[in-house]
Amino acid sequence: MIIFVEIADGGRDGHSSIGRRETRGACAAGVNDTCAHRRSSPVRRLPDDSAHGGGFPSHLFSRPVAAGPAKVQTLMSSEIKRLQTGARMSQVVIANGFVHLAGQVPDTAGAPIAVQATEILTRIDALLASAGVDKTRVLTANVWLSDAAHFDAFNAVWDAWVPAGHAPTRACVQALLMKPGLDVEIAVTALA
Repeated sequence: MIIFVEIADGGRDGHSSIGRRETRGACAAGVNDTCAHRRSSPVRRLPDDSAHGGGFPSHLFSRPVAAGPAKVQTLMSSEIKRLQTGARMSQVVIANGFVHLAGQVPDTAGAPIAVQATEILTRIDALLASAGVDKTRVLTANVWLSDAAHFDAFNAVWDAWVPAGHAPTRACVQALLMKPGLDVEIAVTALA
């Protein structure tokens, strides 16, 4: 997935600085990267502008925009890859730069919440690995607990699983799960 940030800052010639890129070192004028036109320009730059010897022609990404907050323009792929697919659902779907996991429930229904949560998180690690990522790439998690009384015990397992500095966004709600003895279900989305 390619993301260009559109900054309505006027840029050069009143154009936005969508995807403006330039290389380090000498510019087209033969001046190093501390030259005045780079320091004073309102255009925010990224490495690789074709005007400075790179591969992205900036005119393809530059167009007039109204003044306002930065906008994100995403070029998305239409390719969808499904892993561990069954008749009802896939366990993993990779699309547009994201890895989506189906809600995971334990095989150990009726076991203590810590056992169920550990089993699910171990399975999530394996599913993420099958998609070529790990838990440091998890962006968001949805957690369903059968009883709010499980919250503290679940959080102890969760906190031990989440890598330091990589905590995703998370929602945790109480819900009636689909089978007696299931006390937790977890679904995550990660960046590919």
